[in-house]
Amino acid sequence: IDNNSREKNTIRFLEKFKSSSNSKIQKRFIQFNGAFDFAKMNNKAFLKSSGDVILFLNNDIKFISRNWAYEISSNAIRPGIGFVGSKLLFEDDSVQHGGVILGIGGIAGHSHKYFDGEDCGFQNRLLLAQEYSALTGACLGISRENWELLGGFNEKYFKVNYNDVDICLRAKAKGLRNIFLPSVLAYHYESKTRGKPEGKDYHNWKKEYNSMKKIWGKVLLNDPAYNPNLSLNYEDFSFGIRKKTNPINSRSNCIF
Repeated sequence: IDNNSREKNTIRFLEKFKSSSNSKIQKRFIQFNGAFDFAKMNNKAFLKSSGDVILFLNNDIKFISRNWAYEISSNAIRPGIGFVGSKLLFEDDSVQHGGVILGIGGIAGHSHKYFDGEDCGFQNRLLLAQEYSALTGACLGISRENWELLGGFNEKYFKVNYNDVDICLRAKAKGLRNIFLPSVLAYHYESKTRGKPEGKDYHNWKKEYNSMKKIWGKVLLNDPAYNPNLSLNYEDFSFGIRKKTNPINSRSNCIF
């Protein structure tokens, strides 16, 4: 889906992509004019799709693993599985996403952010397929059946931010498991240099931040995939001090 692209190289790529379609593999793009709205754009794109597995994929992702399509799709169609996410690296080979931890920074943060890409992670969690409460929307697979069950991204409250966390939590609330696959490895080029939102973007981010707090409340402070004694300020699994803790059974939820 194309949102107001202007660069000639991009336009040439889209035309080439469309023209390479054939009877077995249908390729097309649709136009989305107006302001960037991640939720509405992707909901619209889904309506034009026909596959049994849907993959939401940013244009700044480059897969390293050759088996990525098989791994994502074969796991997405398993009974009881909601979203399927991958291990994402910055261009310097440090970790950008190893799953999403609820509560960090008030809403959520990326597990093991800035760890070396070869690092095993806390309790080997960068090596193990496991359940997380949420995953990033930059590379996110799900079966068509379960996507229709969830009704798509929330266009009313999360146009730009937190739409991925919100829908993962909705999947979890319906008894579906969101899983992280470290065997699916990719570069995510843009995110490290985007910076913090300013002006109107900051206002919109703050509005969506408050909506997450209002809708999900205490859920954000009790992530079952994260020990309550660990930090909510940093994404490195360091110890933290909280005013109140809930002695829940925290575990990695590793699945093989």
